[in-house]
Amino acid sequence: MPLPHLTQPLAQRLLLSISLLALLGACASPEERAAKRQLKLERQQQKAQRVVDRANDKKDQAITDPAARQKAAPDELLKAFANCDGSMFKVAAQYKAELSGNWPIATKGDIGNILVPDRGSPDKHFAAARNNPTMLNLPVSGYFDEVMTLGTGSSPNYWWGFFSPLSPREAYRILSLRLPELKRLRADKDGAYVRLDRWDGANWRRVTNAASYRGAATETAERVLIIDKSDQAAYPGTRIACSLQGPVPAPTLLLLRPDLQ
Repeated sequence: MPLPHLTQPLAQRLLLSISLLALLGACASPEERAAKRQLKLERQQQKAQRVVDRANDKKDQAITDPAARQKAAPDELLKAFANCDGSMFKVAAQYKAELSGNWPIATKGDIGNILVPDRGSPDKHFAAARNNPTMLNLPVSGYFDEVMTLGTGSSPNYWWGFFSPLSPREAYRILSLRLPELKRLRADKDGAYVRLDRWDGANWRRVTNAASYRGAATETAERVLIIDKSDQAAYPGTRIACSLQGPVPAPTLLLLRPDLQ
């Protein structure tokens, strides 16, 4: 069937509407376009996280067999850790019995953490892994949990995570296969893979200009996930770290690090 013929006035109005829409899009400022892209990214991330949360809820309900729980525990711990939030510490408590063969685990209610001798000591904030665990196919040699202050009046920096004997590039390759969201980490000029969120007073915002993730002082609260070269002689290879830096509000810190209570 042939398409209906548009009268000239109707065709002109249609072309005018299309032109107006194109003009409005073209007139948007770079800041407005960037804000729209940021909003779209955040909605996509929130949707993806809801899917992951639903899948994890089902998985938690399904893993009741002792052998299956033992096998799943290290993987679930590292998956939760990659969020750089409080979920890792809930998983540590949930799988305390299964993880105790690899790490010393302390629990309080539904919160658990891997114990280190002294968070505030540059030499004692480590816990060596026992029985050669693998987490998401990644060999892991140790865990660290450090709280440090750069100078008088500065907010504490919180660092926690794992060591692997592999190179950063190989560790990233393995983890990105099992955690697709890590494929969005940005590689910097030093060979590190970085994800940076900045606190805007109400929410964490993903940003691309990682200004202070290497420990420099910052006036804005930042949350970092980084895969880079380990600087610890006892744990050569790679550091997979979460960090909270700058003035993180106390209620937010409590949500992200409930084990610090």
